[in-house]
Amino acid sequence: MRILLLIFILPILLLACALLALWIPLPPPFPAALSSERNLFSAIATGILGLSYLVGLAVYVLSSFRQAGRTLDPILTPSGLLSESYMMFGRQYQGTIEGRQVEINFLPPHGIRPALLNVYVGADLGVRMAIGRQKPLLDCGDCPRVEVEKTRLGQVQVYAQEKARARSLLDDATSIAALSRLMLDSETLGFREVYWQPDRIWFRAHPQVVTEDQFQQWFEALLKLAEASERVFEDAAP
Repeated sequence: MRILLLIFILPILLLACALLALWIPLPPPFPAALSSERNLFSAIATGILGLSYLVGLAVYVLSSFRQAGRTLDPILTPSGLLSESYMMFGRQYQGTIEGRQVEINFLPPHGIRPALLNVYVGADLGVRMAIGRQKPLLDCGDCPRVEVEKTRLGQVQVYAQEKARARSLLDDATSIAALSRLMLDSETLGFREVYWQPDRIWFRAHPQVVTEDQFQQWFEALLKLAEASERVFEDAAP
């Protein structure tokens, strides 16, 4: 909104500059007000102002996007994760937390594109499974759908290579509690999916707003889910 306002102000500012440069009395050697020579002076002054404004606006926009990409720095940098640039305006964090390999990619919203958050937590799972409000499309695409009874997760679709293990996970109280923190309030917090892959859990979201508190809740829930999934899948192994 602030950037749109700054863009809207530009033509008004240029018009004001042009009128002032034409009308305001100036001492010699400046040409007389409203003279043909003053027209040239007005055009030059307006052009310089417009160019300077656009350069300043570009710097401000780039700085704003880069700063927005660092939203998670206060949480993740003290944890010892290595931080680096990701797709120009975003940030990528990698390292180990609680003995698990962690990778987090965050892109701030840009125009009509929502924010993107990918969180990968290492886990010894050996299965493929996916949960989402709609059919998850990025992994487990050929997995059969698992028909499950209504849970605290609300209306979700579950897909898994091994249906028995998936049902065991959804019967586990710790897993459901963690998944509830990850999946509920999609209308308020935005789109989310969870993928179980052989060596990690992947949480994917298009959050409408990313706050430090909300991310902390999601991340802690994902760590608990990784631990619970390892336990449940091992117990349910044939």
